[in-house]
Amino acid sequence: MILPFKTKYANGSETNFVAKIWAGLFPLDVPCDIWLPIIKECRERGLVPPGENAGECLKDIVPKLHTMREDKKDRWRPGMKIHAYVFNRTKNMFQFVPVLECKAIQDVFMTLSVVNGFEVSVDDSYLYYADIETLAINDGFKNSATMQDYFFPKRCRYDEWSGKIIHWTDLKY
Repeated sequence: MILPFKTKYANGSETNFVAKIWAGLFPLDVPCDIWLPIIKECRERGLVPPGENAGECLKDIVPKLHTMREDKKDRWRPGMKIHAYVFNRTKNMFQFVPVLECKAIQDVFMTLSVVNGFEVSVDDSYLYYADIETLAINDGFKNSATMQDYFFPKRCRYDEWSGKIIHWTDLKY
């Protein structure tokens, strides 16, 4: 199934999701003839930092190990193929990694309130601050405050969000 990724946040800053996802995948047991054209195209599009090789250009990047998405129709399942794209539904649509496998799915629920602040649970287990910080960083955010701003932007009209964590690595919470 196609899994689109943004290259910019709503405020215009770069997500760097392509490089962060790459950082979590290398070294990946995929033949060079599959990776090389993808690497070349990503570099031409400015989606990854320059470097002599993939390992060098990703050495200082904190990896993105999963993504969180709404899944109202309950479509995501372990074993499904993930086709990760940027610029989805445009003429520039581009698959920036080889096809991945969905290793696991976990339910995630977030709330934001004046009384309790930002709270997160995964598979009905409450996460404490350090675990929320880890979840945010593993999802490609700078920290939990950045993740909170993404899911609950200023002037948003909702105070809860539920969805799924889609894992392409063996990590689970």
